[in-house]
Amino acid sequence: MNGNKIRKGKFYLDMELYQEDYDIVEKIFEQLKFVPYRVELRYDCLKFRLEGCSPLFKETDENVIAPFYNVDYVPHRAEGGRLISIDLKVEERK
Repeated sequence: MNGNKIRKGKFYLDMELYQEDYDIVEKIFEQLKFVPYRVELRYDCLKFRLEGCSPLFKETDENVIAPFYNVDYVPHRAEGGRLISIDLKVEERK
């Protein structure tokens, strides 16, 4: 082990959200400052399994398996439905 630390993690994203409200997906990535390095479409649950780096994830040794996170959001929209912002909550799964 060389002692390098990295802020990596995994989370799921609904395929339906990606297809129907991509503005929210963009805001999630933007607020997480997420850089994906692995994306897998899980047909059994119709979700994307995303793995990557974010400053909001816990720092771990680079050789440790990336922990799973719950990424929850609340959208805020203007009259007419245009997305203004989201509140984002990120918690490591226990």
